[in-house]
Amino acid sequence: TKRCWAPSGVARWSHRRADRVIVNSEATQREEVEAGFPPERLDYVPNGIRLAATPAPERGALELPEGPLVLSVGQLEAVKGQRHLIDAWPAVRAAVPDATLLLLGDGSLRAELEELTWHRGVAASVRFLGFREPALPYLLACDLLVQPSLTEGMPNAVLEAMAARRPVVATRVGGLPEVVSDGETGVLVPPADPQALARAIVGLLADPERRAAMGEAAGRRGQDHFSVERMV
Repeated sequence: TKRCWAPSGVARWSHRRADRVIVNSEATQREEVEAGFPPERLDYVPNGIRLAATPAPERGALELPEGPLVLSVGQLEAVKGQRHLIDAWPAVRAAVPDATLLLLGDGSLRAELEELTWHRGVAASVRFLGFREPALPYLLACDLLVQPSLTEGMPNAVLEAMAARRPVVATRVGGLPEVVSDGETGVLVPPADPQALARAIVGLLADPERRAAMGEAAGRRGQDHFSVERMV
């Protein structure tokens, strides 16, 4: 017979057989200890990034429009929370009519999310880019990154945004508060809260100086706390 495992079941099964387990966020480390894994067999090693040395590309070369660009990177799956970002987008467009939302990634919910943009009346201002590698040119071309996840470890998209010196609007879940310093390198909001997402996005789009300052602070924080050298 074929045994089916939930992801947490696979983790518990494999961890019991491991001499050591490496986690990339303090939130995951706490979850492991709470699940009964011996803390002396856990190692916390955050992901590492290098600051982007390349200048922002011409948007035309990426076939991107002018005006404010908001980017979200991740699989189009329920846990990544793009539904709530699309629910927030009508309020963003009402405040910033020339803003465009870019969704970079693919997944099982793509058709459903595309349909949702039509129901919300924002299909013309939301672009589904599919999977693109590397993501860095799009991060450099955008004004800010939004990570609307419902649960998260330490997402590389947020670290890459820091490397690109872009501020981040993210949900206060999992390891995100370890990465995004609320009010300094970005804005943290509750999960599944379209109104809070919209307020945070509009607040940053309306204030270029604050956005630039947060981006520079994000680059410094990434270099100080999440560099490749520290990871090694």
